[in-house]
Amino acid sequence: MDKIIIITGSYPPDPCGVGDYTQKIVEELKKDKKINIEVLKIGKFNLKESYNTFKYLNKHKNTIKLLQYPTLGYGWSILPQILSLFFSKNMYINLHEFSQRKFKARLASSIFFLSKAHIIFTTQDERIYALKKFKFLEKRSSIINIASNIEFICEKAENKKIYDLLNFGIIMPNKGLEDFFYLVKKLREEKFDGKILLVGRKQKENLNYFNEIVKICKRYDVELKVDMDDVSVAKEISKSKVAYLPFPDGVTFRRGSFLACLGNEVKVLTYPNVKSYDFNEIKVLCEIIEKKEDSVQAYKTLLYKKNTIFDSQEYNAFLEKFNWKSVIKKFKKLMLTEESKSKE
Repeated sequence: MDKIIIITGSYPPDPCGVGDYTQKIVEELKKDKKINIEVLKIGKFNLKESYNTFKYLNKHKNTIKLLQYPTLGYGWSILPQILSLFFSKNMYINLHEFSQRKFKARLASSIFFLSKAHIIFTTQDERIYALKKFKFLEKRSSIINIASNIEFICEKAENKKIYDLLNFGIIMPNKGLEDFFYLVKKLREEKFDGKILLVGRKQKENLNYFNEIVKICKRYDVELKVDMDDVSVAKEISKSKVAYLPFPDGVTFRRGSFLACLGNEVKVLTYPNVKSYDFNEIKVLCEIIEKKEDSVQAYKTLLYKKNTIFDSQEYNAFLEKFNWKSVIKKFKKLMLTEESKSKE
């Protein structure tokens, strides 16, 4: 039986998108009864935990290891980087974000590249960005796109689409919520009486921010639903007609909320990332605007527009690429081939 140790800093119920994603990987891999999965959760740096972690991994140094990074649970700990240097044999680092991180965080992530671990990027953009400075990664890096943490339920019947506008994601600063509420405010000023929904998860680190969001939701009659299980989230998302997802750095296929909304046949209004390798593929699946001031008219047009994208070849290709069966197949092919086993 193959064994895989999955190392992470966050895991449900911790509020972290990568933690949620890690749980989905565990659940999907466990469906293969030939694979034994063990989750090793490590938090912020302390000597006792570091000692126990080193002792455990040294005991299993020949076992396949999949390290998820970054997660909120690590904080500023460099223990994951240290582990990659000492236990790089049969280690795969699932690097969810690199190019868009701040300099200090990018520098910390770069330590992984100095190990002999295999780096798994989530998009072609991220891999190309890293290869510009670390060309030696070409032979020990791969691309495995993420899949949605949220199931695709797809409430197709129009009478089941009860919400006119949606935003979905972790409720924290710098996620575009200010632009979302700009649109909400403008619509309410025009006496728009449609149902508006905000679905998300709160963080204890940002409770003051969350409390302000609660007040704003009450002011503009926005229904707020937080900390629901994934199935409930999927059901609520699928009842929505249009999602406004104003990602500050533009939309890419790394955005799980984008995948979840699109997969549940919700029309998406968002910002561009023209530098993305996948931009031409993305722009046919959603409505792109340049700035929040364009959102009012774009939203009205999209709300009443008959969208045929969900019946298109491009949409079917999206569903095929971003389903968990396809993603897990790539992980297993990479980590469980004869070549990777020969490293043991």
